[in-house]
Amino acid sequence: MDFKYLILPDIITIGGILVGFSLSFFEGGIGWANSIIGIVVCGGGLYLAKRWGIGFGDVKLFAGFGAIMGGKLAYIALAMGLLLVLITVFPFRFFAKKNMLSPIPFGPFLGLAAFISLTFSYKFSIFVNPIE
Repeated sequence: MDFKYLILPDIITIGGILVGFSLSFFEGGIGWANSIIGIVVCGGGLYLAKRWGIGFGDVKLFAGFGAIMGGKLAYIALAMGLLLVLITVFPFRFFAKKNMLSPIPFGPFLGLAAFISLTFSYKFSIFVNPIE
């Protein structure tokens, strides 16, 4: 839906925040405190970037990822999502002579990056839990 209409439905974004927070109470979850920190840090951090063109749907989606995987791993997903946009969208727009200022549907890239980040979280453990 984000690719075509540039809209992320609240049932997905707010629902993701609620489901992520609920999952934090179960055994093996990140814990309710880490989930709340993830919601606040991820949602608040991306909210500050709204003036650079990030939509509020992306903010809520990222807050949901923070609720599910915690702030540190979610920010790895954010960096990966931005990298995916850079290597896929910008070359296409440049070579196809498309308008570089037109909106980019960031939600699908962020979702793919969150899936990769969560699936291979053990590979990112050096960044999430550095050796002290």
